[in-house]
Amino acid sequence: MRDGDEVRRTAPEFTGGSRFVYPVWHGARTQAPVAPTWLYRFTRTPPLPPGLPLAPPRDGLAGYGVHHTAELPYTLDTLTARAWPWTDADRELARTMADTWARFVTDHDPGGGPLPGWPEFTGEKAMVFGGDTPELGPVRRLDAMRLLDRVPRPLLD
Repeated sequence: MRDGDEVRRTAPEFTGGSRFVYPVWHGARTQAPVAPTWLYRFTRTPPLPPGLPLAPPRDGLAGYGVHHTAELPYTLDTLTARAWPWTDADRELARTMADTWARFVTDHDPGGGPLPGWPEFTGEKAMVFGGDTPELGPVRRLDAMRLLDRVPRPLLD
């Protein structure tokens, strides 16, 4: 494999892990000892309609996949605001996520009742939204998150 191919293949994972996943995981770990904390991971690729006027993905891959902010139409149950080819599974996921977020706002706990149980964050598990039903799953690439946790940050010291 050529170096450029390797960079193109691994860049999305590195960028996502270091710029998005790690800061959220680190923040949750920092917050959890002092206040109830919950962590989630969104894994559903939204159904972008063909012909949507988007620039091609900068990483050269075929599509955007589960991109930053992909969960927002689901968490707010606003799928109808976009004329995309949503499925019944998308609509059900949006209802569940919006109900979970609303329960968190009103009861200060996102799980329980008719919603999936969602234990507080302890560092290694997150609620995974994207499949047929939300479920507790491992923090992806936990070893990489722990490695990034050991990297010195001159701006924070």
